[in-house]
Amino acid sequence: MKHVLFTIFAAMFAITAIAQSDGSSCEKAIYVDSLMMQSVEANTTYWFTANTDDLPLTVYFFPDEESELAPEIYIDFTCEPGVYEDQNIKDIVDLAADMDIYFPLGIPFDTIEVDGATAYRVSYERDLLELLVILGIDYSIPVYVQFRSPVAGSAQVSNIKTVTDCSALHQRVEMQDTIYLQANKPGLVYFPVTEWKDKNMSFIWNGEGSIRAYLEPDCDFDTLTSDVVYTFEETSVEGYPMQTALDLDIANYIYFSEDGNMYVLFMAEGDGEVYVTDYVDHGFVTINTCTKNIKTTAITFPTAVEGLDVAAKIPSKSYRFEASTIQNKNIRLKWKTTENKLAVAYFANFCDFELKASDPDVIDTVHFVYNETEQAMIADIPMVRVNKLVRQNTDGWLFMQIYRQEAGTFWWDSYEVVEPGCDEKSILLLPNDSVHMPAKNYNTSYKMPVNAWDGYAYTFTWKGTRKAYIFIADTCTFPLSANNIHVGKYMELNPNTSVELSKEDMARLAANYADADSQLYLRLRSDAEGSLVTSQIEVIDLNACIQDAHSFAMDFPSAEGGVKLAATSAKPYRFQTAALKDNNVRLTWQATNNSPVVAYFADFCGFELDANAPEVVDTVHLAYNAELQAMVADMPMERVNRLVEKNADGWLFMQIYRQEAGTFYWNSYEIIIPECSEISTLILPNDTVDLPANSDDISYMLLPADWVGYQYAFTWQGTSKVELFVADTCSFALSATDARVVKHLEIAPNTTAILTREEVALLPEFTDADGYLYLRLRSTAAGAITIAQQEVIDMEACLKDAHSSAIAFPTAEAGLTLAAELANPYRFQATTIQDKNIRLTWKATANHPVVAYFTNFCTFELDATAPEVIDTVHLAYNAELQAMVAELPIERVNRLAQKNADGWLFMQLDRKEAGTFWWESYEIILPSCDETSTLLSPNTSVTIRANNDVSYKLQVADWVGYNHSLTWRAASKAELFIADTCTFTLLATDAHVLKYMELEPNVTVELTKEELAYLAETYMDDFGNIYLRLRVNATGALVMAQSAGTGLSAYPSMDGRTTQLVMINQSLYIQVQTANSTEYYDLTGRKVKMIE
Repeated sequence: MKHVLFTIFAAMFAITAIAQSDGSSCEKAIYVDSLMMQSVEANTTYWFTANTDDLPLTVYFFPDEESELAPEIYIDFTCEPGVYEDQNIKDIVDLAADMDIYFPLGIPFDTIEVDGATAYRVSYERDLLELLVILGIDYSIPVYVQFRSPVAGSAQVSNIKTVTDCSALHQRVEMQDTIYLQANKPGLVYFPVTEWKDKNMSFIWNGEGSIRAYLEPDCDFDTLTSDVVYTFEETSVEGYPMQTALDLDIANYIYFSEDGNMYVLFMAEGDGEVYVTDYVDHGFVTINTCTKNIKTTAITFPTAVEGLDVAAKIPSKSYRFEASTIQNKNIRLKWKTTENKLAVAYFANFCDFELKASDPDVIDTVHFVYNETEQAMIADIPMVRVNKLVRQNTDGWLFMQIYRQEAGTFWWDSYEVVEPGCDEKSILLLPNDSVHMPAKNYNTSYKMPVNAWDGYAYTFTWKGTRKAYIFIADTCTFPLSANNIHVGKYMELNPNTSVELSKEDMARLAANYADADSQLYLRLRSDAEGSLVTSQIEVIDLNACIQDAHSFAMDFPSAEGGVKLAATSAKPYRFQTAALKDNNVRLTWQATNNSPVVAYFADFCGFELDANAPEVVDTVHLAYNAELQAMVADMPMERVNRLVEKNADGWLFMQIYRQEAGTFYWNSYEIIIPECSEISTLILPNDTVDLPANSDDISYMLLPADWVGYQYAFTWQGTSKVELFVADTCSFALSATDARVVKHLEIAPNTTAILTREEVALLPEFTDADGYLYLRLRSTAAGAITIAQQEVIDMEACLKDAHSSAIAFPTAEAGLTLAAELANPYRFQATTIQDKNIRLTWKATANHPVVAYFTNFCTFELDATAPEVIDTVHLAYNAELQAMVAELPIERVNRLAQKNADGWLFMQLDRKEAGTFWWESYEIILPSCDETSTLLSPNTSVTIRANNDVSYKLQVADWVGYNHSLTWRAASKAELFIADTCTFTLLATDAHVLKYMELEPNVTVELTKEELAYLAETYMDDFGNIYLRLRVNATGALVMAQSAGTGLSAYPSMDGRTTQLVMINQSLYIQVQTANSTEYYDLTGRKVKMIE
């Protein structure tokens, strides 16, 4: 089983070796195909993952140069060592640990030669999946692999399925073997029959349902035509279905074989195993015969005290015993003779066996070895081996014989395995130590006395060519798994690297994992030998830092005489930060040469004099001060307080970098800050400021009282943007969100930003006691900012005489005299012109063109497309009035009035000469329908033009009392509307429409005298008219014919002709109509021609 497990795990590398992109960690492992190439860099770890379904594969690694070290391969089923979500996988890992196979698992390469150069290969076949099935994994699982090579090279994965060799696609069956089969799945194997020459073979089926096997000399199977079929109709001594192949059968297989093999296809109805072994023909001897004294001699277990005397000559009879008597025991065999010559115990599952390990019935052999203490030949069989032996019994019986060369006495008995304690069998490992460890030395345990190890941190350094795994546990005997319950600390070390065990981790191990002997136990595994070096690290914490052993105390402020320091730096100085808080601090260094001096502040006592050191929280460079004749650095309160906030439990540390001896002082100082109005430059509403690059510390002040009432344009001329900050003080952070900032503007190069009048109006609320606000500018490039005051004209301003002139509607009788030059526009209230027809009159000498522009604002361009212009009116010369005139009907006036601004509108006359302007309302006198309509009499015909709007009047007195036929002669239909007025919408649903008819081409419709009587009585206007209009798309003629009521059918029809009596010019005629013509006849039947 151990071999099976190792074979499975080794195969995992083959399916995950190479991919087409890099995998920098297990979480980013690259999924692997079955055919690919990959370049590999030296000493770089690659992570890969794949599924077991990708088998079979062969993996090659071709190094770019020769190396004494082979590549390293480690596989696991997880990215987190020891954590397995799949219970089946966890069970396999635990089983492997019991057999000293540990994860991550190192897999060896085979070294080969390719084209005269060294290469490496791992090759595995698909039958490994069957081994996984044995262990309960009948599905595809992911595997994770670390690959690392000491030299660069390239790797290649080749798919074995592409090989045509039959033996590469089938599992080889050995002489003593087990074939594992799944229900209704083909099991492909091959028998190496040339190696089985002169053998009798047996195949025993232990599984569900029936089984058959088909044998062929090649791997081209046809189950219908196979010459050799195994049906398993025989029965083994254990009662299982069996198939035998005698030596003659084997000879035939060899004869017909093409490559010395026979290829076999097994098909089983259920899961099971086929046991393959030499077949022994026991003839008429059965197991019952074997248990008789004629064949064997009974032996008890254990033997009596005096043992069993055995002659030198080996008899034909062996010893029989019941397998159950030795089960679950450790067995010791003892053989006492005179000369202690070679002795071997043979165990078998049938009698009459030969004393050969190769005999088919022999299941185990045990060699005796001389034991000085016992003064006898001894062989110990541990319980695991004993139970394996027991499982191979035949009907509960086993058999034994002693091969010997002299007489002697034999004993066997059980024995207890006395394990020494961990303290006794472990090797001492000291805090500062170095131990050499052989390769794969998994079971050696090292003890770590807690009283020697606790209280410190440690480095573990592995000096070897392969990766090492360290396990620290509460016992010396445990599976080497990161998640094992006994393991308190797990560490991985790459070759020639170190890891640290912290002081806290060591304390946790000592508290929770030390055994009764106050020991911890370390075990290490690596695929290559190496040395483990342990080094104790002194852990200096803050408590140690504030002791004199690691720092000097320093008061703030320093004493009058200062602190004298040697040229060489010693321990740093500690101080409590509360003493510095809310102070401006001056550092002073007095020395002979005034060489460079830097003060380093840190939150820990152990630090390098490097501004980038993690413990350093600030550095201060001192500069020569001629007045004080010393090196000086001032730290303002804000910087001091930022420094103080970085304290460690109230402490900070300081060291002075210096090149000579000197005296150090530090104390607080007062900062006298001038008023902002004293250090700021006044800027005016119309001003220009030249700004140097990066000069954001220059302050300007402005007096908002001088700025209100206007808007301001800030124009920046520079090559990069400028930011403008207006605040209530001159000292503030240049941030738009700073509490002191009132206004922030960002202006792109050569552009303008506007500070509106409304925004300026708010500024006085934020001034200081002197009535000022302060402005600072920030830009990375030099430039100039120009401030321009701009008047803001709004509606309120528009209504003032400064921006418009009032005009009354209507104008006075004398009109409004205007100069040729344009002045302000004229304002008027929109309500004064609403609901009126308005006439504009312009009287000038030359009557040049004049246009009236109407707007909703006082400032506008004389352009019809200007956004404020809402209408334009062109005046034209009127000869009658001898003036330029324009009329605006009421509808247009009202549309104009609706576009007012707060009730106001504005007007300007675009003119080229002086003149007088009038405007007033006028009445529109419309002619009556009787005047504008064309008379339409009965018995007439009228031509109607396409798309006309002509109105026709019907004088009711001429039409009533008769029926009237209407015929529309045209190519398309007409719509006819009869209404009570001449002005209406041509819709059948219009309120004025009294009668609506659709007239198809050349079809006659009738307007009855009853309908006409009703229309005349109800809708006739004051002129005695009703009105008719038509809508037509093509020109045609409307023919009207008056007829008296005769009592006859109005429209008798026959053969597509319609006949009726009509009255034309006070005479009766017969009208005959077809789809294409209308004909008339007198009452005698003669055809007559009507003149239209």
